[in-house]
Amino acid sequence: MSGLAWAALATGVVGLGVFLVRRLAARRGPTLEDVVADGLADVWAHRLAVPRDHIRPALSGDDDGSLRDRIGDLVGKVSCTFRQAQGVERRHLVEVVVRCDYRDGGSEQVMMRVPWRRVPSAVRAELLRARTGETARIWTPAGPGLV
Repeated sequence: MSGLAWAALATGVVGLGVFLVRRLAARRGPTLEDVVADGLADVWAHRLAVPRDHIRPALSGDDDGSLRDRIGDLVGKVSCTFRQAQGVERRHLVEVVVRCDYRDGGSEQVMMRVPWRRVPSAVRAELLRARTGETARIWTPAGPGLV
């Protein structure tokens, strides 16, 4: 191979590497909105008479805002309690209790097991640091927060 061919090959490899790094960097990790949507999308879709698949985009701001406003009129706050699952065979799971307090005084509670990779990174980091193996977050239609 000539020097020119090696240079072209090296340029192509570097270009591909830059492309892949940018793609990975642009990939959005799981958010608290994702956890809330996983737990409550069915219930909220029923209450608001909208398709379930419209809830997640509304929570992440990927819609025109009208559905998020309707969710805000319905929901006071949502608390998410994350617990590391016990037992060696379940170490890759996190138990999540999602509790929604509605503005009308009602409430809803959903318990689910979430794969470690679907837990927001800040929550994963705290679970690894916490001696109790538990942490909580509050989500409101205005935005997520800490407990």
